[in-house]
Amino acid sequence: MRRSWLHSTGGYMIGIILAFLAQTDEASIGFQVKASRDIEPMPHACIYYSVPSWLTSYDIIFSTEGVISTVNRDLYDAINASPGVLFHDSHLTLEDLVSFYKGTQFFFNSDYKQASGHFRKLTRVYVRESITDFANYYIGAIAFDQGNYQQCVRTMENITLTKNDLLASKVYFIEAQAYLELGRPDSALIAFKQARSIERNSMIDLYSTYALYRIHHSAGRLKERDREAARLVEIKLAEDDAPVTENLAVLMQGNVKFLEGKYQSALDFYNQIIKPLFDENTSAEELLVYEAAVTMSCLAMIRKGRYSQARKKAQTYLQDFDINEDSQLKGETGEISAGYGRRLRAYLLFNLAAATYFDSYDNEGGIVNTARRNEAERLFTLVTDTYPEAEIAGLAWDAVAWYKLEAFDFEDSEKGFVDVYTQSSSKDAQVLASYGRALSAFYLNDYASAYRWFLDEGEYEDRLSVTIDSTTYSRGLNYNAIAADIADEALFGKAKSAEMLGRTSQALTLYTRIPEKYPQRPTAGEAWQDITRIKLDRGDLEGAIAAVNNLKFMKVRAPEIYLCPYTFAVAMLYDYYMNVLEDENTAEEYAKTLLRETGNTEIIERLFYTQAMRYTDLEDIDILKVKIERLRNQNFRSPYLIAPLYNLSLMYYQANEYEKAEEILEDLVFWEDSSALGVIEPDIRFRLAVVNFRMKNYSKAARVLEEWTEDYSEGSRAREDLSPPVYWYLGYSFYHMAEMNKHQSVKTRAGYYRKAKRYFEHLAIRYSQTDFYTSEVDERVKRLITYCGEMVDELLKP
Repeated sequence: MRRSWLHSTGGYMIGIILAFLAQTDEASIGFQVKASRDIEPMPHACIYYSVPSWLTSYDIIFSTEGVISTVNRDLYDAINASPGVLFHDSHLTLEDLVSFYKGTQFFFNSDYKQASGHFRKLTRVYVRESITDFANYYIGAIAFDQGNYQQCVRTMENITLTKNDLLASKVYFIEAQAYLELGRPDSALIAFKQARSIERNSMIDLYSTYALYRIHHSAGRLKERDREAARLVEIKLAEDDAPVTENLAVLMQGNVKFLEGKYQSALDFYNQIIKPLFDENTSAEELLVYEAAVTMSCLAMIRKGRYSQARKKAQTYLQDFDINEDSQLKGETGEISAGYGRRLRAYLLFNLAAATYFDSYDNEGGIVNTARRNEAERLFTLVTDTYPEAEIAGLAWDAVAWYKLEAFDFEDSEKGFVDVYTQSSSKDAQVLASYGRALSAFYLNDYASAYRWFLDEGEYEDRLSVTIDSTTYSRGLNYNAIAADIADEALFGKAKSAEMLGRTSQALTLYTRIPEKYPQRPTAGEAWQDITRIKLDRGDLEGAIAAVNNLKFMKVRAPEIYLCPYTFAVAMLYDYYMNVLEDENTAEEYAKTLLRETGNTEIIERLFYTQAMRYTDLEDIDILKVKIERLRNQNFRSPYLIAPLYNLSLMYYQANEYEKAEEILEDLVFWEDSSALGVIEPDIRFRLAVVNFRMKNYSKAARVLEEWTEDYSEGSRAREDLSPPVYWYLGYSFYHMAEMNKHQSVKTRAGYYRKAKRYFEHLAIRYSQTDFYTSEVDERVKRLITYCGEMVDELLKP
């Protein structure tokens, strides 16, 4: 679907993709509008939720509040079992010990006012003693739970951790969570590491490692992220904690795969989680973890487009719960009777509503089951009415308002979005509501209001204190994924509103900002198209041609974004020359351009590609060159050229025509659209190095190979099959550089030998078990390692 909802016509459909991604930057869910394009402004949109958070509220057991209610319960039990811990200081009276226990009871009953009174009294009586640290710990935990994160950090910093090892890991953990809430992930990272270092192979270790994984993932530190993912699997929890902790660990591993976009792998983990027996021995914790797994399974299925399966999985679980669950574990409105049961149930129902909504449409966006679609609306409303305190309720409220927008009830939809904006405490809901409010106003022809509520980057900061820059944590701003997702759409709407108000200069400025800031989003092409139209309306032919040339340039890099706007803009130029300037000759040139651009050349390219790929033997080299030229004549930079050109380079290599092979491989390495190289890019770069090696251009071979090892020897892009010969040629390249350049300084030659020795040693250690590493290779490598080492010693001896 195209995204220019302000230009669409025909059927009026809204699709709500509620696929929020577990554990990223904000506890948020983003909506993004997409649409088909025609002429008249009729809303035809598809809302897209993308993203939740460091710690989304459905992620119960992992959340700081979860640690307060579970891990600290263990702390409470430990204190009860060893009252001597608090009798360490002789001044502690029995009356004060009783007061401390009363405070903990109030704490676990969420009566924070009473609990705080007891704990603060103790901190005034005992200034620097053990009980002071315990009391401050609970005061800090209360501050966190009430959203006073700075106070939480200050309180935790006053605790003498070396004096109370029992508290240390918990203090660091909650302090880390507070740092996250304050937008200080680097401080959080340090605190999480301290927390898990104290309690290895514990729940704190599990929680902290999971949190570290999320921090590194959000920051784009993939090597560190993968290291934490590996550590997560290695943690061995005590057997007496099973099955809850075992299920919890599996759930975390599933979430790791989900976060990496590996939805089937995530589902495989979620399906391993043991289903509760729903009997008198079933605990609330078991149910919470299992319900979280069901929720995440629904998300993964939605991401994979398996809406019917997601809907049925959620429905089956809810039916089992309603029929079998002990009434003591069931809340008043049917959720799990536990601290986070209501929030978790709200998320599950929200995802059920999403799956139900999608399952009511076909792949073309047409409604196939109206009753099911209405059921989705009922479920969204159920979330807002039953669980209004849940974070997701604001977004469900937005979804209900969007239903009114879809029904052409613009006045009611605008009122609904205004209510969300003014009454919801969720920034995510407010960001989306401002956008929905702007859309509603636009279709009510209230362009001034629409202009005001289509927010730009600065207005997001000023009005909602959020930023679309994920690296910004200053000035009290928090990154908001929804705002980042719809920022280009909002700018487009603002520009369109300005244009409708007659402010064409302002509209031009806004349109221009879109391709500058968001060149990889579909609205960028739409914006250039509108710039062309406005320029022509003003009679600015030179400016219109410049805009079309920009589209022409960009369509080569991103045709999926710029090709359609380019052909539309070319059509406008054709019309202008033909009907306004009556310049038939120039109009004909643009007509030819349109024919070239809209002709189905890809089919021809694919045909020539298929023919070219039949010729792989050296004797067929002349035929292959002809086929390549035919393909090149259709499109000089066709992605279908890459594989045949690579084969041609291999033939030249076989024929010992290394210069010709190098020319082709160089061209491929620097291909304009590098993404088109796909999986054979490492092969191309490797062959370029080998060709240079054969030409005795060892320095270039070494440079290309060292760059290769940086990109393909480790991580998700690793090519284990090519790595052994890469290190083989690397070692030999530096060996020959040392042997052939005896005129160079002793230090330089020693450096070459040292590098050769290092690469041969890496080959022997890392790849000795591969097919490449034969006994003959092993013998030669060992001999070369010895020789290079001796030469280093010889060259550097006094």
